[in-house]
Amino acid sequence: MVTNAVSVSLIGWFVTPFLSKSIKAVRKYIDEENKSLKNVTPKLKELADHLDGIRVIVDQVGLCFIKGTEEALDHLWRLKRAIYEAEEILDLYESLKNNRLSCEFVQQFTGTKDSPSRLEEVVEKLGGLGVRTRKLLKNSDSNPNIVHGSPILRRGPSQANPGNGFFGYADERHQLQNLLKGKQNKVIAIIGHGGMGKTHLARQVFDANEPGFEVRIWAHVCNKLDQIELLTEICQSPINKSGAPIRAPIMDTVAALESVVKGLSQTSGLIKLPKPCLVVLDDVWQHEDGFAGSTSCHTQRISRTQRNEAWASVLAMLRSLKSCKVVMTTRDKVCSTTLKADETIVLDGISQDPMKELLKHTAKSDQPPQELVQRIDKLKGSPRAALSLVHELKEANIKIQEQIILGELDDKNHIKGLYEEHLFTYHNLPLHLQSCLAFCSVFPYNWKFHPEKLTKMWIAHGFIDDTQVKQHMLADQKLLAMESVAKGYFKDLVDRSLFKIDTDGLYVIHVHIHSMIRQVSGDDCRSISNGSSSEIIVPATVRHLSVTAGCLAKLKPGPPLVESNVKPEDEFRPVRTLIVFTDKGAPSLPWSDIRQANSTLRKFKHVKVLDLTDTAITQVPDIVGELTHLRYLGVPNTLNHPPAQIPKLLLLYINHEATKTAPLMQSAPPYNPDGGGAGKAPPHNPGGFHDLYSESVIQ
Repeated sequence: MVTNAVSVSLIGWFVTPFLSKSIKAVRKYIDEENKSLKNVTPKLKELADHLDGIRVIVDQVGLCFIKGTEEALDHLWRLKRAIYEAEEILDLYESLKNNRLSCEFVQQFTGTKDSPSRLEEVVEKLGGLGVRTRKLLKNSDSNPNIVHGSPILRRGPSQANPGNGFFGYADERHQLQNLLKGKQNKVIAIIGHGGMGKTHLARQVFDANEPGFEVRIWAHVCNKLDQIELLTEICQSPINKSGAPIRAPIMDTVAALESVVKGLSQTSGLIKLPKPCLVVLDDVWQHEDGFAGSTSCHTQRISRTQRNEAWASVLAMLRSLKSCKVVMTTRDKVCSTTLKADETIVLDGISQDPMKELLKHTAKSDQPPQELVQRIDKLKGSPRAALSLVHELKEANIKIQEQIILGELDDKNHIKGLYEEHLFTYHNLPLHLQSCLAFCSVFPYNWKFHPEKLTKMWIAHGFIDDTQVKQHMLADQKLLAMESVAKGYFKDLVDRSLFKIDTDGLYVIHVHIHSMIRQVSGDDCRSISNGSSSEIIVPATVRHLSVTAGCLAKLKPGPPLVESNVKPEDEFRPVRTLIVFTDKGAPSLPWSDIRQANSTLRKFKHVKVLDLTDTAITQVPDIVGELTHLRYLGVPNTLNHPPAQIPKLLLLYINHEATKTAPLMQSAPPYNPDGGGAGKAPPHNPGGFHDLYSESVIQ
């Protein structure tokens, strides 16, 4: 399951905005016909053709996974790495055409008589990998190695907890019952992320039927695309007050199906009297444009607007019925907003006492399993987590299997059943949101996110869709438009219950969701904290790295994906994000020694995002001025003065208009809980500094 998820994630990456932006940049440079670099134009054209060819292949395949072999996954990693190298080439070209780099850098790009250029090497590498990709993904409909309709892309009806037990959520259950007893027609939304017990709460109230509804309908609507599918599902499962099925005719038009639903809610005979009716719409989703169910990559396509219109029509019909109440369960707050729910009930986990009772009930024992009671904090109030773990432990045949299950819970917060729930949520996201969410796995568990700083990191890495930026952009305001779109992305993730606001106004990702995105991102992201190991190996696939300062000197590069002679300063060449945290218990080491900091950062010369805001350093290492790919720099409020090397860097890369209208270093604004930086909220400090952008981000 994890391998399949990584495969889908890798395939999806190739159709994110990143690849499209690279192709667009190459075409732009070709059109500019820079005279000093005209000898590289043919190779740029080859580069654009290779990138375009790869995009076309993956577009044709769609959302799928590649079956089975480590060799296939290794190929995808190599291809991804080669595309990243192409991006480095584009960074160099941007600097070369503006006469910003030394002769040494020029030779890297144009080559010499004795050695090929990096551009030539990358073009040759992409050419070979492109041929292999065509063979790997060709004839996707009939290729046995290409699997559409993976279990991780399909979703059946949500399963309520087995048995008659109901544990926790007493207040929420009482609230729902009171709303259903009211006289007015209402649409009530039960909201919470996967595994919180939404379906079980709705099912308990549905089965109890304390208000005495004469007609009850339970409809699972996850993959229903239009009015006919929605209404057909509603008509398939009506029961009467005592629970006996009500037979409804099968119809195939909207008008006929609406007539059936209206007939169910009325008495028979000449005088039609309304029957109290309860309709539960279980598992409502905000499907994106182009996503039409999950049984295949080639199913009918439908836009979000069309689907919203279908939902609006169905709900308008249900609202028109007298004495009809509607309950929807959803992970997406945006669904309750879009569908204009009258009331919302948010589920955020049950407390420890009912959790223990649930564990005991599920284990069918006088006492809950002690190995889970000891780890009850790991369950984070999720009823599904409790059920999944009890069942996994029951199915474990030998003690070592139990130890593996509990070890994954201890080390990775991994619970199989819950992982699959959250994985479906992830793969239902549009690709640009998948990239943004997966990036967050670079942060430690329980990290507190500052929206503005996180979104600026997304911008620096090119996760923002240019077509959306243009819709927000006025003349000479591309950066503001990018920030506006990025903030919209963050709001979209909040509305899908993937972030939640904490008590201090910052945002957190639920531990079980964080565990899922760490596994989906594979070795793309890595978070390293204090450990006893003398060496910590960083795989060559790692692009985004967070690390405590005390571990920096212990980092060692893993074997390269392709054999090559790696220079010491290029040991961590694949790393594009470096986030450094202060060590707990040793906040001043080793960053009190600026020479140590310079020596360490010299190995990360290809980073685009460097965040030092949690280090409490008083001086920025000199080496920062040599980070030619840097697009975002976060510095703490503890700096004593604007360092000389930062203006040097900014003169190379910051937007020229900004330097004319504002000082290079500005005082930090007062802390605003709705925006700021990623991590802890810094106190207001008139001597502090903003996080900084480079010009290449906003061109």
